[in-house]
Amino acid sequence: MKKKYENSENDYYKSNEYNDWRHLCYTNGKLDVYREAFNADTLLVTGDAGIGKSHSIAQFIFNEFYEKKKVGIFVLGQHLNEQLDPRIMLEKNLRAPYTLQNFLDELEIYAQNNNVFVPFVIEGINEGYCSEIWSDYYEGLIGVFEKYKHIRLIISIRNTYIKKCLPEGYSTRKKTLIINHKGFEDNSIEAVATFFDYYGIAKPTFPILYSEFYNPLFLHTLCKTIQASEPILIDGYNSFNKIFGNYINVVEKIVAKTCNYMPALKLVGKVLDSVVKYSLDNNIRYGIKVDEFYKVINKSIE
Repeated sequence: MKKKYENSENDYYKSNEYNDWRHLCYTNGKLDVYREAFNADTLLVTGDAGIGKSHSIAQFIFNEFYEKKKVGIFVLGQHLNEQLDPRIMLEKNLRAPYTLQNFLDELEIYAQNNNVFVPFVIEGINEGYCSEIWSDYYEGLIGVFEKYKHIRLIISIRNTYIKKCLPEGYSTRKKTLIINHKGFEDNSIEAVATFFDYYGIAKPTFPILYSEFYNPLFLHTLCKTIQASEPILIDGYNSFNKIFGNYINVVEKIVAKTCNYMPALKLVGKVLDSVVKYSLDNNIRYGIKVDEFYKVINKSIE
């Protein structure tokens, strides 16, 4: 093909043939992802807090199964709170009169007879009080589900809990498809415009580069904060100093109500200041170890 443009290579790169070739390469690349998804028996959804994991999975189950009167199982990890084998906790949660394996046997028969796939969702395994138990039983649970060709296990977990809740080597299993949910990372500008329009807020007059705007929960809370404040013209990064100050005040009120203390104590602000100072003093950029984090918190609110 390239011989046709041998006198001018630039013409080749501008040609329809070159565009068609690039599109084919891109499509074939996506086919590998589709093939991997089709062959997987387990889907593991990871992502940061508030990034949209729970909402995306719940919306998928609601739209594609509940609304269409199809069978789908949806279990909240926050309801699996005992220090027991997750299989036992699932049996209790499902209130099945028999074992999980018997339940899955019946589900598989239904799926085969109706020629459908049935999703079995465990949403937020890090949310339970004894979430560390998953590390010991994760592979065993996968082993139970992998026997069923028409049942797809879907598990979600927050990134910061992966080391705590999942065993080493969890990512090496070939039939587990891992998807890291990135929120609005691919279209953050459109997301900001949509949120600001919805809340009746004047859109920023410059591109926003803060990575936090990829996070739907942060964006929602921020818009609610701005909406409840006096009108602010976002015409530069300095505008966010006041916005973030108001944002912290809103979070302070929520935490104070939840934890039953007076907002005037400003414990959230004190903790944030202490964490920032500790990070700067120790040249830490990507997170504090859990035990050190608790020490910093306890010291800041003494």
